[in-house]
Amino acid sequence: MKFPKYLRKREETSSIKEQAAGDKALAKEEIQQLFQSHNEELVRYLTGRLKNHDEAIEVAQEAYVRLLRLDDANTIGFLRAFLFRTATNIAIDRIRRKGRSQAYTEEETATSSAQVFDFTPEREVAGKQALEQVICCIESLPEKCKYAFVEYKFKHRDYDEIALDMGISSSMVRKYVVRAMVHCTDVLGDELDAWQS
Repeated sequence: MKFPKYLRKREETSSIKEQAAGDKALAKEEIQQLFQSHNEELVRYLTGRLKNHDEAIEVAQEAYVRLLRLDDANTIGFLRAFLFRTATNIAIDRIRRKGRSQAYTEEETATSSAQVFDFTPEREVAGKQALEQVICCIESLPEKCKYAFVEYKFKHRDYDEIALDMGISSSMVRKYVVRAMVHCTDVLGDELDAWQS
């Protein structure tokens, strides 16, 4: 597997700085060897943690970059263990950030929905009471008038279909619907404004 270009450039930049500073940083060969020996294993491990292969590759790359930035590699006894620990820490940070972001998004969504629909216990009770009044009003209509009204307004059937069912003319169905609307408007007033359209 070929060592990624962007890591080679970073390593070259790092080695120039480190030579100037006199530090003993990781040699290019050490990082390449680490990459070739352990990258597939590292990406598999991170994919298991992050549940996303592309993100696992990003985290692995970031871990290599951090290795390249080390000032003194002599403090590291086991490069593989250090690489995996670094990658794990990066993955944990990402998971935490995602968790906070998701929790914030869910909270905002719930708040927004409540504001948009304005759901409150009082509105729910008022809605149920209004519905009960509408049902009582419709139930108080004469049978033929009620049937024509319910079929037209709630089942969205046209006058001709209802007329065929009832064995009457379309104009009579229209009269029943109008009579029902007048009755309900008298009893309920503004509750039926939404039905007028």
